[in-house]
Amino acid sequence: MRPQDRPRHLGVVVEPLASLRPKKDSTIAILRAAAARGWQLWAMECRDLAWTVAGIRAHMTALQLVDNKASDGGAWYLAQPPTWRSLTELDVLLMRADPPVDARYLHATQMLSEAERHGLLVLNRPQSLRDGNEKLLALEFPGSCPPTLSSASSQVLAAFRAEVGAVVLKPLDGMGGHGILVMQPDDLNFKSAVELLSHGGRLPIIAQRFLPEVRTTGDRRILLVDDQLPSHALVRMPPADDIRGNLVAGGQAELQPLSDAERSLCQRVATALSTRGIAFAGLDVIGEQLTEVNITSPTGLCELRQLGGPDLAAALLDAVERRWAVR
Repeated sequence: MRPQDRPRHLGVVVEPLASLRPKKDSTIAILRAAAARGWQLWAMECRDLAWTVAGIRAHMTALQLVDNKASDGGAWYLAQPPTWRSLTELDVLLMRADPPVDARYLHATQMLSEAERHGLLVLNRPQSLRDGNEKLLALEFPGSCPPTLSSASSQVLAAFRAEVGAVVLKPLDGMGGHGILVMQPDDLNFKSAVELLSHGGRLPIIAQRFLPEVRTTGDRRILLVDDQLPSHALVRMPPADDIRGNLVAGGQAELQPLSDAERSLCQRVATALSTRGIAFAGLDVIGEQLTEVNITSPTGLCELRQLGGPDLAAALLDAVERRWAVR
């Protein structure tokens, strides 16, 4: 463990740095908050990780951030040439790679679990990332989520639609609203949509009762940091020509205080996630019902701050400090 007077060394597993957008990307918000504390920053991709007889190592890139908050154009960092280092030289590593949770992602979490076993603080906990599918986690809170089914069977999915009416179909490993379809009870494209999303019945998908409240109250993103209760939701209102509120799909963001029901929901979910080593999560709530629990690379930090909400990037680093201190 490092002496207390030395700067923290923070590593992040991310997508290619050039693909990140300084105005919107939550990972950049976290890196800026860490740089403001004098922490040394290191970045790597899943493909940079390696398991050796000496432990988990990676080609890590040392980062120096530059002031480019207001625009998505131009460089926001200066990078040194990658160096081959052990992950245990870091104090903490944040897993911020985007879905899909495919073989690339799963193998990365296996390596991060090994580094964790040798003393590295990894958030969110790699095992929990492997075990907890973001679309399925809501089912662990049956009193708070809409009727939901996961199956690869077109017959089972069709019976579910016949029971609940209009449904939302989602791939299990998607993000940003990609692949989400709303199917009305009489939509003749239902079988074809199931075939496409399930890859011909080989992969399970999600069917969830459609919540029309998305048009009036929006798709509400509630960001949880550790077991702290948030005060506001980032409300994503769908555009007129789409049902998806995801900001990347054209949704418009607003800031609204939580309802009493949402506070109660957050308390239940935050307690459950904290015990699993999930320090940062994004709940998706429509009509006070939990539709998803995002734990891989939750977004919304920048928009929340821009709308006058709390600085949750700083709050996340406070949580990191607390966890680091008790190790």
